Amino acid sequence: MAIPFDSRLQRRIDEQLRLAQLARTLLPEAAVPYFAHMRLATGGRVRDVLLGPRTRTGGDVVVIDWRNAPLG
Repeated sequence: MAIPFDSRLQRRIDEQLRLAQLARTLLPEAAVPYFAHMRLATGGRVRDVLLGPRTRTGGDVVVIDWRNAPLG
């Protein structure tokens, strides 16, 4: 059974591709710049946090080291 492909799914895919590109600019030397994505809503603000091999911040995205960060 095929899963219908709708605009909501396309937006989700586009957003994940955007995050992957941003993570790649923060960690260009990493074979895998991140392996998990969390979207956190606190204080009326929504923020994307990625779990990866090192902590880096920049622009619209944060990559945190999953082994050392309290949130990880």
